[in-house]
Amino acid sequence: MKNFLLYGFLLTLILTGCQHEQNLPMEYKEGLAIFTDNGKYGYIDSVRKIIIPAQYDIAKDFHNGMAYVSKAKKWGYIDRTGREIIPIRYDYIYGYVWDYGIPYAIVELQGKQGYINKAGKIILPIEYDYLHNGIAPFDYAPIQKNGKVGLLNKEYKIAIPCSFDQIQDFQEGLCAVQVSGRWGYVDSTGTVAIPIRYSKAEPFYQGSAPVLQNEHWFLINKTAQRISARYDTIYPLTDSLTYRVCKDSLYGTMNAKGRLLTKLSRQEIN
Repeated sequence: MKNFLLYGFLLTLILTGCQHEQNLPMEYKEGLAIFTDNGKYGYIDSVRKIIIPAQYDIAKDFHNGMAYVSKAKKWGYIDRTGREIIPIRYDYIYGYVWDYGIPYAIVELQGKQGYINKAGKIILPIEYDYLHNGIAPFDYAPIQKNGKVGLLNKEYKIAIPCSFDQIQDFQEGLCAVQVSGRWGYVDSTGTVAIPIRYSKAEPFYQGSAPVLQNEHWFLINKTAQRISARYDTIYPLTDSLTYRVCKDSLYGTMNAKGRLLTKLSRQEIN
């Protein structure tokens, strides 16, 4: 009976050892591979020596000397020694952008977002509702904080503070913004350049922009002067430099200076 129990104990040890050995995969990334032990993950080297003990709930392969790991539903990055490069404290890290040459990645914590670099340094405070995951190749990217929107520039600095309800892209040095249902334009410093008084406002092209006021559309220049007649609609055509206009069911085309190119007629223009 004792021999039988001893045999069973030894067999259990052998099987346990085999099972652990089977959990050591043969696929290595940057000299290390992921293994599992008691439901946790760690890393071994090419001779199956444990380099980083199994301690993570989720572990990803190493890439460029970093691995994305998780503990207790928090995420961070470690180096090949197991040192935390980016502390395991974030709800999520959009670190894949680093593979595309984007210098900063979004991190999320308690429903807010910020930017960090690959060393874990916080570049933009974690206090925004929304950030754009990488600005290039754009000059500006939208951001949102406490329900208000603004713009970030290529240096990841606040170009336009989050103080507007809606915001468009910059065109010719101005961008349209909305506050309390009214639209106007701000310059690159966030200063109001054209009063916020229009029902709608479109981007500037060739020095003018269509705006809607008192149920009529017209073009304004950068000093807010009206430079065209009033129309029921103004719609940009494909080249964005010519507009289709309509007034009293008559259609025509107009250039960016407010000059009619075709006489108004009942023939629709597409």
